[in-house]
Amino acid sequence: MVFSFRETNNYFSTQLSIAASVTDTTMRAPGFTALGTGYGEKYVPLVLHDDAAGVFEIVWVSAHTAASDTVTVARGKEGSSARPWPSGTRVECAPTAYDMIMMATSGALPSDAQFGQRAYRTDKLDVVMKSFNGWVPAAGVALAGNVGPNMHSATPPDGATILAQMQYVPAFTTNGNGDKTVNFKQPFPTNCLGVMITSVDFAHVGPFVVSAVNASSVTFTTYNGNSTRTTQTNVSCVLFALGW
Repeated sequence: MVFSFRETNNYFSTQLSIAASVTDTTMRAPGFTALGTGYGEKYVPLVLHDDAAGVFEIVWVSAHTAASDTVTVARGKEGSSARPWPSGTRVECAPTAYDMIMMATSGALPSDAQFGQRAYRTDKLDVVMKSFNGWVPAAGVALAGNVGPNMHSATPPDGATILAQMQYVPAFTTNGNGDKTVNFKQPFPTNCLGVMITSVDFAHVGPFVVSAVNASSVTFTTYNGNSTRTTQTNVSCVLFALGW
């Protein structure tokens, strides 16, 4: 099961009415009757804890029938370990590290993060956010509904994060048709919306006419200020691209 959406309940607290073994995937408590329904991709995080022993476990509610005192849970979540819990164990819907901006390296970002979760990448010195496209910059440059389609009629879906990048392309030689394909420094997660290109060489180089884009590259033709293609010529340029 993929857990994507995190639900919270303010001031939710109850006690187990029946002991839960380390392998149980259902738990019972009178307070569970107040929980909602429709869980699956949406879940509720609960913390079971024994303050005297200094132990805890985080579980995610994955199923609940309206007014039932029983929930189905995924055990040992968020780095905790499943353990046996006696009847009377406190159960809280309390903030955990997943509700805060966590700190992690790029390679240690949690794979089970909910949409909207943010993390400070200590190796990159930036803040990223979990979205439909994976981990992306915490703020995009536009709303998905305000851009597109691209030249191939592809349109970013609702929820897509619109990203921007700019790069300098050092001297390259166009082919016999004046064409050149340039790989983006960092491929877009899904696709490219469009590219603007400008010359950093001579005034007579350009315009650059884009013929194809995808998530990884752009292909364009170089002209010399009119309809004549600039072939077998060394050219440098700067490109600005949007994608998602």
